[in-house]
Amino acid sequence: MASIYLRGNIWWVSYYESGRLIQKSLKTRDPKVAKYKRNEFENKLSIGDSPLPTKNALINEAILEYSEDSRHRKTPKTIADDQSRLKSFSTTMGLTFVNQITEQGLSTFIQNKLDSEKINHTTANHIIKTVKAFLSFCIRKRLIHSSPLAYMKKYKVERKPPRYLSKKEIENILDSIRKHELYPLVMVALYTGMRYGEIINIKWKDIDLENNTITVPKSKSGRFRVIPIHDRLKPLLTKNTIPFKMMVNYRALRSLQAATGRKDIGWHTFRHTFASHLVMNGVDIVTVSKLLGHSRIETTVIYSHLSDGHVRDSIDKLKI
Repeated sequence: MASIYLRGNIWWVSYYESGRLIQKSLKTRDPKVAKYKRNEFENKLSIGDSPLPTKNALINEAILEYSEDSRHRKTPKTIADDQSRLKSFSTTMGLTFVNQITEQGLSTFIQNKLDSEKINHTTANHIIKTVKAFLSFCIRKRLIHSSPLAYMKKYKVERKPPRYLSKKEIENILDSIRKHELYPLVMVALYTGMRYGEIINIKWKDIDLENNTITVPKSKSGRFRVIPIHDRLKPLLTKNTIPFKMMVNYRALRSLQAATGRKDIGWHTFRHTFASHLVMNGVDIVTVSKLLGHSRIETTVIYSHLSDGHVRDSIDKLKI
């Protein structure tokens, strides 16, 4: 519902759109004209057509506003990654305004990076997704009318089975870092499947030793989840010596690879290992998905090939 009011001798209209208070001069002193224009505003609002004109929004300002708007939905790392991609694209292509973004421009930017082998198709798809989400935000804020990337397709990516560690590899890695400061972090990663960012943000209040559970307050999907504590992990937790905060540094992965002599492992390798061994031991995909904190079951299906034996046993039970 829009309302009109006098500011000096000029009539203004006031209304709310997407939670924002909008005040706009009607540029008239005639109350009848003001009422007519107010009715026009209300008619446009009722069909979802904003009366606000599109403006030439500066892309850097829009990126900052988009980042701020994302803070209640995304992790700081995700926001930083989004900013990095958007600024790299806008700076490289010499963009000043949001309405200068085009499908051709983004395609050229991505292709140049692909040609120089700086990124692969997976990263290219992340860039496309980020820019599309940014443009959707700009549409919502009435900075542009429509997205120039509406029909831009993502690159085909070959889905490979996730890399996971065998039992022997796990024992060798743990033996090599048993006295290392990263040992507690690796143990938690292996036996909970938690993401690196989730582990370093766990507080002692999230660990319930009485009920043997660890609660992840907020995962990447935005939901909390509860993970049972494995028997092998519990002795570490009861010692109350896990220095989670000490692990917050960018050298942790490099330090781990140096200590184990394995440059082919990362924090996500432990997460894949956790999920893979669960599936290989007959745990259903839905349960694994819940433990991993996936928002979509399709994300977890990449582990389904590991349950072939379990599927075979199920078929053998069919009696018709």
